[in-house]
Order: sequence, then structure tokens, then C-alpha cells
Amino acid sequence: MESLKCAGRQGAREQPRARWTRAVIIALVCLSTTAGCAGGDGAGSEIAGFAAGSAAGLLTANPFIAVATGMATRFGASEAGAYLDRRRQAEIHKAIATSAGAADEDQIVDWSVEIDFPPGHAHGQVQTTRSLNGQIACREVLYSVKSSGEASFFVGVICRHSDGEWRWAVSEPTAQRW
Repeated sequence: MESLKCAGRQGAREQPRARWTRAVIIALVCLSTTAGCAGGDGAGSEIAGFAAGSAAGLLTANPFIAVATGMATRFGASEAGAYLDRRRQAEIHKAIATSAGAADEDQIVDWSVEIDFPPGHAHGQVQTTRSLNGQIACREVLYSVKSSGEASFFVGVICRHSDGEWRWAVSEPTAQRW
């Protein structure tokens, strides 16, 4: 009878520790899933990797699994952020090319795009500076991208694709090539 009382007391002592550990793991998992939204400076992937590695270390008590989990999570969050940046840039370039393709030479037109994910709005102006006559219809464009009240200016070349849509050929500093 006495052994049953001791076992009951010991289980009661371990239960709060198990609850605390569970609460820490849940908090770290929540932190790791939302850390990728923390902006484009790379800190989000670092936080996600740390949180996931810490949670894995608490669950397994194996440092190798904790490090591997942290590194894999950091890599995944970093790649997801880079993908979203490329997708955002592609949407901006498409809006600029469409606006410039519809405009006459030397005409300044506004362009604007609503970005679904991550949510945002990009806008600016574009001007066709010259037409490049050749086998493919191309135009050199000067465009601005406004963010935080300041405009940055870039030069690019757009060409009309076989389906009639204007797409990027060259942009300085960078653009995905078609």
C-alpha cells in the first residue's frame, strides 16, 4: 500500500515538468512557423532554425538531431523567403512591361500592382526611351519603383513575345530572363 502512495506522489511531481516542457515545445513550434514572416533581412530564417532546433533538442535529447533540424528549418525558411522575393519581383516586372508595352515612345505612364502574398502594393512610373527595331520588337525603358516614399530608377529592355505579351529581356541591376 505504501508503494502506491510513493508512486502517486512521484507522478504528481513529474506532471508539472511535463506540462512546462510541452508548453515550451508548443511555443517554439509556434515561433518557428511564424518567424519566416519577420521580414527580408534573413533574421526570420535564423529564428525559425533556432526554435525548431531547440524543440527537437527538448524532444529527443540528441544534439545531432537538434542541429540537423535547426539547419534544415533555417534552409527551408530561407528558400521560402527567396521564392517569395522572386515571385514579387516577377509580378512587378510584368506590371511594368505591360504598361510600357502599351505606351507610345517617350510617354511617361504610371504602373501599379497589388501583390497577393506577401501582401503589398508596388507602384512607379515607366517611360519608353527608344524602340529597338530588329527581328524582335524590343524597347528600352526607364522605370522607377517607389517604396517607403523614395523612388529608385532602373533601365531595362522589354521585348514582345510571340504571344503578343511584353516581357523582360534585360534589366539593370537584375531581372529574370525569358
